[in-house]
Amino acid sequence: MVIASSCSLTAVADVLASLMGQSSNTLRERLRDTFREADAKAGKQRVELDVTECWAPWLAWLLGGWSSHQIKIAMDATSLGDRFVLLAISVVYCRKHPDGRLQRQLPRQ
Repeated sequence: MVIASSCSLTAVADVLASLMGQSSNTLRERLRDTFREADAKAGKQRVELDVTECWAPWLAWLLGGWSSHQIKIAMDATSLGDRFVLLAISVVYCRKHPDGRLQRQLPRQ
């Protein structure tokens, strides 16, 4: 998602489609299938993605090139009506300015 400068599924699919030489819509559907339950996917031999198996290796990969020994984790619980609570867990990072000051990461315009 870093190469797409966005977490938007469409933005990620657009970048990956150009890199992989595939249709953006096809790749977007393939990415969406990652999050669906096995029964909701087309075809036979479909499985669900267990994020508990992916989280630790992903975080280890992310921190592999990390120069600092500290990370910050942000958590946000948002209620969606009275039926669901969405829990977002984010790894937060800051870049250091060449003179040593912390520099905020701002979205691209």
